[in-house]
Amino acid sequence: MKRAALAIILIFLAVSCGLVTPEKEETEEQKLSIRSLGMPEDIVDEFSYVFGYMLAASASEYGDNIDYNYVARGVVDYAEGRSFYAPAEMDRILTLHQRNLIRQDRREAREQERANRESAWAFLIANGKRRSVVTLPSGVEYEILEKGDGQSAENALSVIANYQISLPDGSVAYSTNGQNVLIRLDDAIPGLADGIRTMEVGDKIRLWVPPELGYSDSKPPYGIEPSSLLIYDITLSDVIEQG
Repeated sequence: MKRAALAIILIFLAVSCGLVTPEKEETEEQKLSIRSLGMPEDIVDEFSYVFGYMLAASASEYGDNIDYNYVARGVVDYAEGRSFYAPAEMDRILTLHQRNLIRQDRREAREQERANRESAWAFLIANGKRRSVVTLPSGVEYEILEKGDGQSAENALSVIANYQISLPDGSVAYSTNGQNVLIRLDDAIPGLADGIRTMEVGDKIRLWVPPELGYSDSKPPYGIEPSSLLIYDITLSDVIEQG
């Protein structure tokens, strides 16, 4: 993670801060205001500027949890061989701040999951009122887009199908791009398995999977947020194995 990488850099700089002293002291006349610096004139200055810029860019995900004025002060103090804190105290501060950020991330994740779950069920309640939509006892909803007349997948263990997963905002999270793939229903998320078992070979359906029968609070693939409503468009091509 970016935060972990940045933390390593900052810990290195913090510990080094108290151990390394500059080779020479600058006079007051040599100390220039950072804002008064012009364009870099050689490769060392160019690299120094780019390094500082990229470090700040990496730190930008901290948002309001970082004060760039004190970042600049820390850099200047290191260069001049002084520090507000001893190395051990810096370690304590960095560890405490990292723990606070982890707690904040977890709190925000829980809030996002709750919002996704509430939004999903609001959609399902409204969607389930449409006459073309069938609601299964599990809460999964589906709509037949094209009707087939082949073998039933009611007792299927494995099927061949192509599908895509969409999200409520219309974005496509994953697609087999029309290519058939093997789906072992015991390995599939429960809502997908429920929907496929309503199908016959040749059917194409749209399936709405509630959070509790999708990825819920686990870590979903394809960049899907936990507890998201999942929308599958599935075409069933074959039933491979029956229970």
